[in-house]
Amino acid sequence: AGALDFYTAQSALVESMITDGDVFAQLVRSKNDLPMVRFFGGEYVGDAGFQPQENIHDGVIYNDENRPIAYRVQRDPSGASKDFTDVPADDLIHIRRVHRMGYLRGISWLGPAIARIIDVREALDNELAAAKLNSKIAFTIESEEAGRVGLGANLRSVNTGVDGESYKIDRLFPGVGHVQLKQGEKLNAHEFNRPNTNLAQFVDHLTREIAYSIGVSPEVIWSMSGLGGTASRAALQDADMFFGGVRLVIEQQFCTRFWRYAVWHMIKSGEIPYVDDWHKVRFVPPPKVSVDFGRDSKAMLDLVRNGLLSPRAYFNAL
Repeated sequence: AGALDFYTAQSALVESMITDGDVFAQLVRSKNDLPMVRFFGGEYVGDAGFQPQENIHDGVIYNDENRPIAYRVQRDPSGASKDFTDVPADDLIHIRRVHRMGYLRGISWLGPAIARIIDVREALDNELAAAKLNSKIAFTIESEEAGRVGLGANLRSVNTGVDGESYKIDRLFPGVGHVQLKQGEKLNAHEFNRPNTNLAQFVDHLTREIAYSIGVSPEVIWSMSGLGGTASRAALQDADMFFGGVRLVIEQQFCTRFWRYAVWHMIKSGEIPYVDDWHKVRFVPPPKVSVDFGRDSKAMLDLVRNGLLSPRAYFNAL
């Protein structure tokens, strides 16, 4: 669709892979025979409502060794239409993290954590609703008289419209004036006690469960406040391992394969000359995040000066 280039596609593929479990890139050529790639989400690969072949599961057609040989690409991801095309596996890049050996499709990385994500959302929504309701009450009146509750104003029944039930609510009058209290009544300023003081600790606990389900330190995706220098380095090191694994999936499954596909067709068209090692490629990732740039930079320079790190590797790391 012309919406992505080789670099922005990588971020989009990561997001789709994490949320949906897998994403596909189809190797195609333009009318001018230029190499292109067509992206589509995992929902477009399915059985199309029936299984004419024996070895097909979730849109993956596989051989007796469980190796995918084709993918059933549907025009309608809802499965309502039986219009589909079986695309050979050589022309389709299936981008996913292998969750378990033998699985033919990818699983959303958020799958194990979705229940807790909903819990956090509901807890925050409920607390927000309570805070809004809490902010509407300016004062309360305490009374020793039986049946006197709320603001002590004129009580009246109002039909809520739910199952025909009626509840007594206080009728408030706008304007400024002096509250006339009866004997035994006391006017109290309403205490605004939202959000709950235990909310942050509770949400933090749920967030940790979410993070560990995904496979990354909770400090990385939630909050690093309160961590010291050593703990921050440990969290960033853990994050580097996690995102390094994500990078390898994109690099090995998409970047390298599309690179070879594109370069080979450019060689065939004469745009670039043929060389024996045309298929060799190495990708340079973004620099690692550091909490102590000065110390880390000095350590790397010492490695270069002592011949333990090549200048090329040093500059690539930057």
